[in-house]
Amino acid sequence: MSSMLLHLAMSAVMATGAPGVPIAYHVVPDTTRAAVRAAIRRAYVEVDNRHFNDANVFVIQGLRSVRLGTVGGLTSQRFVIPNDMVGGALPVRFAVRRLATRRATLSDEISVSQGDTVGLLVPPF
Repeated sequence: MSSMLLHLAMSAVMATGAPGVPIAYHVVPDTTRAAVRAAIRRAYVEVDNRHFNDANVFVIQGLRSVRLGTVGGLTSQRFVIPNDMVGGALPVRFAVRRLATRRATLSDEISVSQGDTVGLLVPPF
């Protein structure tokens, strides 16, 4: 229920915010013991691509950029954020580059700690 409200709130922000800018937000964690043990020491980004085109996803910290992978159009995928980019003093940003275009769009900065799951919503426009 809370994730449904979060997605509803994110849709409202998307409708009034800047068009085409990916939105990064923290996901409420699953609190079962197995999920907590599995998530320790790793941070993830869940990419929800609502655009028709496939997109490459990058994580950026300072001047360093690491490609996480490709997410298909109208699909969702989960990527592991490299451990050396997690839990530091510098926040990270995510870049999404659609395969049909040459430019990348950047998310806002977000601090990521070990065990966090960050949601990244790629809008359909």
